[in-house]
Amino acid sequence: PSLTWYVSIRGCQGGRKSLMQRYCIGKSDLLLRFFWIRYPVSDNLSVMKISINDSEPYITKDGSLIIELIHPCIHAGAKMSLAMATVEPGSTTVLHIHAGTQEIYHILEGYGRMTLGGERFEVNSGDSILILAGTPHCIENIGLNPLKILCCCNPPYDHQDTLIMQGGEDEK
Repeated sequence: PSLTWYVSIRGCQGGRKSLMQRYCIGKSDLLLRFFWIRYPVSDNLSVMKISINDSEPYITKDGSLIIELIHPCIHAGAKMSLAMATVEPGSTTVLHIHAGTQEIYHILEGYGRMTLGGERFEVNSGDSILILAGTPHCIENIGLNPLKILCCCNPPYDHQDTLIMQGGEDEK
């Protein structure tokens, strides 16, 4: 059986190399520069299953709380990523685009209002939304409970591909 380590890293800062960076060189090294992340790392990255309890949540550029489930840095050969986002009641993610990535949101729990391009519409559990690359989008939780969303990205999510459209650091 393969030995599994759990590592917490902060990417390429200070020139440090970590176990995770060695596995991710040439795949998504930039992804690791902007947030703390904890992945179960197999010595051969051939494990194709991960538990939601094995990943630490982080705040992404749009302001949502993300738990990364599938990503090329976790699963060798993965060509997309899957994460669960949580938006708290009364909160809205920041309007943003992904220059080269398309996303699918699938609403697991809760009730929200989606802004997609020039349209606004309500979403709830069971709804799926296709977000094409370059389309401005955000989601507001208009319910009483957390809004939980599965987010599938192709190519895999990368902070560098996210451009904030309103009130964020990319606007400055």
